[in-house]
Amino acid sequence: MLNVLPKINGPVRVPLGNYEFPKTLVADLGGFEDYCLTAFSDRTGIPVQEADGAEQSPWLFLNKIEAEKAEEYHLTVGEEGITVEAASEEGVICALTTLYQLSDFNDADLCSMTDEPRWDVRGLQLDCARNYVSVEELKKILEQMSLCKLNVLQWKLTDDQAWRLEVLRAPKLQELSSGGKYYTRDDVKDVVAFAKTRGIEVIPQIDLPGHVTALLHAYPQYSCYNDKVELPDVGGLYAPILCAGYEGTYDFIDRLLEEITTLFPSKYFHVGGGVAVTEDWETCPVCKTKMEKENLSGTDELSGFFLSRVSDLLKKYDKTAVFYNDGLEAVNAPTSGAVQFRTLNFADSMLDYADDGHPYVYSDSFELHLDYPHSMIPLKRVYEIEPHIGKFVCQDDPNLQGVVAVVMTERVKDNGSLEQTLFPRLYAVAEVGWAGPGKDYEEFLTRLRPVMYKTRKRGCQCTPERWWDPKGARRRQDALSFYNSMTDGIPEDVLKQSRKAFRPTLEYRRQMAINFFRPTDLPAALGNLLPGSKK
Repeated sequence: MLNVLPKINGPVRVPLGNYEFPKTLVADLGGFEDYCLTAFSDRTGIPVQEADGAEQSPWLFLNKIEAEKAEEYHLTVGEEGITVEAASEEGVICALTTLYQLSDFNDADLCSMTDEPRWDVRGLQLDCARNYVSVEELKKILEQMSLCKLNVLQWKLTDDQAWRLEVLRAPKLQELSSGGKYYTRDDVKDVVAFAKTRGIEVIPQIDLPGHVTALLHAYPQYSCYNDKVELPDVGGLYAPILCAGYEGTYDFIDRLLEEITTLFPSKYFHVGGGVAVTEDWETCPVCKTKMEKENLSGTDELSGFFLSRVSDLLKKYDKTAVFYNDGLEAVNAPTSGAVQFRTLNFADSMLDYADDGHPYVYSDSFELHLDYPHSMIPLKRVYEIEPHIGKFVCQDDPNLQGVVAVVMTERVKDNGSLEQTLFPRLYAVAEVGWAGPGKDYEEFLTRLRPVMYKTRKRGCQCTPERWWDPKGARRRQDALSFYNSMTDGIPEDVLKQSRKAFRPTLEYRRQMAINFFRPTDLPAALGNLLPGSKK
């Protein structure tokens, strides 16, 4: 497992000579599909030509082999040409990405190497509901993800603030709930196809049953009381929720899923399932009738019933449901899908789920929610991540599928701030996901600096190095300013219902304090909660 950011001089390559790239990429595909050459050709400017019938002899040889991991590869740069051995197109893409990184775009040192990722899932969850991100910007981010061998984009398309996906069967969703900015079906196909050539799987995310104000703004008949709701423009947990007792709700979801699933080849489909305000379920006569009929004792059981129904609907379309670990708090929540661990607040049910042998990915909010500033989650912390759930260190757990960084965009309003949020911390996520927790931070910085220079040359804005690991008064001021602004503009009733629904435990509050702050940052009254802090 080599590092995803290339070493300038090191064991990645042993200079034995030099191979000069011909002007045309003539390839013997060896049974692989030709799309796996697209990114390398785009990056180098070398046109692609298949060996069959070509006037020139091939100089790139692709050979299929048996391998435990799809992205495992063996790369040989010899005097007569370049050979890639892999089990899949994704493995070929990883090999050619390494070749591109180690070349000067005209030649490469003669070398031989074998490489594979530590975890199968290494990705980014990007919220494009609260802040619309253009297709062009998405492609720019996908390109940078591919260059450091991240392989999953979890594309969050809906939330309370907007519904960003065109649905032909429910046109009011995009007409009334997108603010005029949404992704057409052709946009989705374009993004998915571009990501495929970069070895990236696109997983859609449509939040259910909460975080649905935008959906109910367009179709209020699927709420408990058919009330007209307005779109919020700030964060928080909002009360509108899908009526879990009404059968028409499931018919509507089924129609949505039948159409949306055709746009995404991934076998996974994220349905959110996170913390929601369920007070309407407690008083809704239709929900009460459903609970009596199904012998459900309360809203926690109704929540499990809802998630199970949605999971079963997805199975009709050969999709596996993914939901946040919050959803495991629901009684009889489905366990046939996969879970994204993000919050310590619901750790006990997450640990039970993992102990039973179910798959999950790691997105701990104290370490991987990159919408928090560097003053709260510095680069060094991301690089040194050792996945854990409470006191359970899970980095060697066979059920752990990988790591997914998260960017929620309530406070990310433009491309520049989004890019600075991502870079360089996303490169640290890639290193953790490919090679494991970092142990030599200074060596990583040595490799990172030239990569950042290239990233800026490609038109991406990056956080300046002086802010990668801020210290002292500058860190303290920035962290406290951000923390104090998190509730700006959120109505008091929304804040109250958000706290009630999220149920922050004392341990969660303590961990938030010691992860994001120092004892000297906070009022003396909180001192008892802070026995230590991360440096």
